[in-house]
Amino acid sequence: MEQVHEIREAWLDHGVHLITPRFVAAGYTLPKALKVACGFAPGARGGKALGVCISPKASRDGRTEMFISPVIEDALKALGVLIHEMAHAAVGVEAGHGKAFKSCCDKIGLEGKATEAMPGSNLNAWLREVVLPELGAYPHAAVDPHARKKQATRMIKLVCPETGYTVRTTKKWLAMGKPVSPIIRDEQGNPIGGGREMAVQDDDGGEE
Repeated sequence: MEQVHEIREAWLDHGVHLITPRFVAAGYTLPKALKVACGFAPGARGGKALGVCISPKASRDGRTEMFISPVIEDALKALGVLIHEMAHAAVGVEAGHGKAFKSCCDKIGLEGKATEAMPGSNLNAWLREVVLPELGAYPHAAVDPHARKKQATRMIKLVCPETGYTVRTTKKWLAMGKPVSPIIRDEQGNPIGGGREMAVQDDDGGEE
């Protein structure tokens, strides 16, 4: 499919514009101050929430905000999630997935459990035949939230309180006991310090 938009949000905005008449025909009015973006739902990192609609009460500029998860790269699925979130905007976010929301889903063509409602066959056919040809390809590649580099093992700093001798070790070895600092000797071989149990210290110099 030919790419019409280079920016994801432009594609999603255009999608809202093309889908809105279907809501109007069903008797619903969408908020004029409506924003949509591709991004993780606030507080729902990890890719579990495919979309979210946020009440204008939670937006500093009083807009209804919708987010479509970046784990989605399929255009038809992105539009399905978009319509689900538009239904929330149409009945009010405060309505949750209750009767008003389910009624809106039925009239628009969303099917399934209210919490997972997505386009049925008729709505999908309309999206493929009418909406997608105008929108073009979705200019987005899926993001894997679990592909981040694993954090390296944290090395714990230990310092001899007498000599300042410093080492780092892991929790595994520290669980077996704190190390003892080496004995420091003078030129004649006489011990002048060390041989003390070392103390755990954070990198700012404070003991833990």
